Amino acid sequence: MFLGGRGELFSLRRMEVAGRSPELRGQALFAAYYLNELLLRLLQRQDPHPEVFDAYVQALGSFALQPLEAVLRVFEKRLLEALGYALVLESDVSGEPIEARCRYRYLPEQGLERMQGQGGISGRALLALAAEACDNAQDLREIKPLLRQVLGQYLGERPLKTREFLIDLEGQGRSGHD
Repeated sequence: MFLGGRGELFSLRRMEVAGRSPELRGQALFAAYYLNELLLRLLQRQDPHPEVFDAYVQALGSFALQPLEAVLRVFEKRLLEALGYALVLESDVSGEPIEARCRYRYLPEQGLERMQGQGGISGRALLALAAEACDNAQDLREIKPLLRQVLGQYLGERPLKTREFLIDLEGQGRSGHD
């Protein structure tokens, strides 16, 4: 690919197609919009992040092969890592290894803290995320709020448009069934 131009406005002068892009429809298309919005909000203009775009291309290709939620969680994890905000998923704030049978809560800017009782996120889910083996529905339900919280720290107060759109769409679906 070759770009030319001055200032912030560039023109595409030449491009070679490396492969065929996956055809996205329905939930996969909406998920791709979500990934695009994350990239636009979290990356600086003209700041190359080849590992992010490799993860992006891999995610788009995986939408047809793996559960959508699993693909999204792995992409979010990789994006945070590439930006220097990686979660420490192997040990808690006291340096103890994460144990599958224990429960944890996330403390911003500190990490994971072991907790007593119910709530939080299971060590099993954290270890699955660390291994990028998020194929259990319960683990995915626990991982989603964790990644949403961490991403929220860097996205700021302005809500994601894709999330607002989904909430509106779900609301319209419910009102249509009354």
